[in-house]
Amino acid sequence: MTTDLDGLHGAIKRGDIIAVRKYIASGGSVSTPDRNGWTPLESAAYRGNAVLVRLLLDAGADANATPTPGGMTPLELAAMAGSLPAVKVLLKCGARTDHGGVSTAERLRGWGYGDRTRILEAIEHARGDKG
Repeated sequence: MTTDLDGLHGAIKRGDIIAVRKYIASGGSVSTPDRNGWTPLESAAYRGNAVLVRLLLDAGADANATPTPGGMTPLELAAMAGSLPAVKVLLKCGARTDHGGVSTAERLRGWGYGDRTRILEAIEHARGDKG
């Protein structure tokens, strides 16, 4: 049986902007995790879809919500996806640039994403602005 939330996560996986807009317009929750513990925002960030990230944030998703079960934040997921546009949306909407006292850029480098120069620079610049 498919629930409305499954429908939202499915729409995010497909990149279906129209279905996500309809779900939001119907008043559905944009914060409830799926059966794997991922929020809609985390799923959109993981896919690097800046448009869906923005839609979810505008609908009330928290850029700094509890990390995924694996401990990754939406900002880290967008960076790992290589999506500078999604990273910029998250930073503009107040995503923290540290996690557990370690900068997001350092965490990404430690995971082998040091080649994402423009993304890491954007995160480090925002960290300098916000601390």
